[in-house]
Amino acid sequence: MKATPAAESDNTSTQVSLHGDRAVQPQSPATRRPAPAALPVDETTDITPHERRMLEAMNSSSSEHFQYIRQMAKEFADAVNAGDVATQRQIRLSVGTMCSYVKCGKPCLSASKDKWTPKRCSGCLGNYYCSKECQTADWKPISGRSKQPGAYHKDWCKVIRDEYMPQLPYFQAQLSQFPWGRLERDGTFSNKFLQARFNVLDSDYRKAGFWAIPERINPHDISDDPLFSSAAQPFMQFKDNTHLKGYTHGALMLELEEWPSDVEGWKLQDEALIPHIFFTGQFPPPVRPRPDQVKDWKSWYDWRGLSLESPAAVLMDYVLTTYYLLTETLKVVHLQPLKEKQVVDVHYLGAETELNYLPLFSELALLLPNTHINLTIFSPAAHDLLRHAKQRYPRSIAAREGPVWEYTAPRTTGGGSIAISLYHAPPLPPNARQLRPFKGVWDRSVIMLAPKDPDALVALNAGILSYSTWHEVVSCATMANIPFACTDYAQQSAQMYADHIPEWLNDASRNFSPGENMHQELVRQRTRPVAVNPFHRPGQRPISQVRSPNLMNGFICRIVGPQ
Repeated sequence: MKATPAAESDNTSTQVSLHGDRAVQPQSPATRRPAPAALPVDETTDITPHERRMLEAMNSSSSEHFQYIRQMAKEFADAVNAGDVATQRQIRLSVGTMCSYVKCGKPCLSASKDKWTPKRCSGCLGNYYCSKECQTADWKPISGRSKQPGAYHKDWCKVIRDEYMPQLPYFQAQLSQFPWGRLERDGTFSNKFLQARFNVLDSDYRKAGFWAIPERINPHDISDDPLFSSAAQPFMQFKDNTHLKGYTHGALMLELEEWPSDVEGWKLQDEALIPHIFFTGQFPPPVRPRPDQVKDWKSWYDWRGLSLESPAAVLMDYVLTTYYLLTETLKVVHLQPLKEKQVVDVHYLGAETELNYLPLFSELALLLPNTHINLTIFSPAAHDLLRHAKQRYPRSIAAREGPVWEYTAPRTTGGGSIAISLYHAPPLPPNARQLRPFKGVWDRSVIMLAPKDPDALVALNAGILSYSTWHEVVSCATMANIPFACTDYAQQSAQMYADHIPEWLNDASRNFSPGENMHQELVRQRTRPVAVNPFHRPGQRPISQVRSPNLMNGFICRIVGPQ
């Protein structure tokens, strides 16, 4: 499907600010809503009735969990409209503290008790434990346990205290700049509650459009790391996440032959809150971005002419993070004007919920003038989607041999373009079938079968230490010197795999002679800096094990790239 915005007339009226940027459009009556009251952040141990009901809903069926959040959102909206501050502050989405010792997994807050009694690490104030025994076990190695450095809290306590916890005010300020940015009393933010407030919380794309999410707590498909198995964490009983009842990653592409429009996909009642990709006189295209103009959420909202009332940042973090990785972290896209159009081939690894809103990646075409992006999706979810489409939905979007989405930006914005495809392994002779990638996972066969290497690899919320398949990705990208960057929720996680990668590469280098080029690439010294992502999803994730910063696409690690 190729989409080119129709409205690009020269007589379009556009407001211009003193700096030459399109000014923020006036808020429509639907946008002007009463401001919610701020919720104090505290660490009191009393369990409110709302928190008790929230915990009960989490421990029940998924549909009850969503249903209860919708109910609370309605009560909250009624309280806001009535100016009832007391009720607003009583409605809390705190999920209750859980033990930071990963092999425990017991809830410190039980729905049958009126108080929780977690033990907080006095050194960093970031970790909580259900007992002295768990706190001791998590602190340092004991008899019979691995003595691998970096695996215990003792190795990180000072770093968390001195480097991670001081970042909390920055992240909270990033959330608080939005009128909908509501901190819970434990410092977290509920994306689901926000979606319910905008009436887009559902697993069915027919009701939620681009916002569709699975009805579960675990954000990813199952990890193959034994540390995260149900045996290791008896409280965290996760089922297969890809095909839960009523939800499939990218279901829209299975059941439809054409993508919905941007308005139909966003499903926001007020169109002024939508970052349009199809433009009209009422919603004109943004001006051509200046190099380095869009550098964080505020500058993007300003460039797009969006009010901060818009919840777009909660859905656009994957898209804007990809933009940042390509332009700033890996520097594979040049922002300075070029005479010839630059073409960049990007392999996007591990896509899951992104399959529900691929048209939103059209933002890359708007942000990158005179640039064409070929974005190829690799993931088990994309592989399953493609397989089901070919078997049962031959006329669907997902069954197409070519791109499943194409878009060209208006000339006034720069004429950038993008083509998004699900990875199709090329036909192979019987004696070469072993080269076919396993269930959509990117591996060495992709390089061996492709006519050229990609210009970049990106993986968002990757969990490099949680999935063993990343070992081969890291090794192959390093040997071929393919720029590769990823994001993770926590700085500690990103730093841990940045520290562990040299060990992986050293092991891989033993398969080659010291004089070989691949051996030299594997053992070459590289820096792998970890940095805050300015396009992280606003708000601390509603997890209860830690208080240090933990956000969707929170931190960036450059694994292979410019030194």
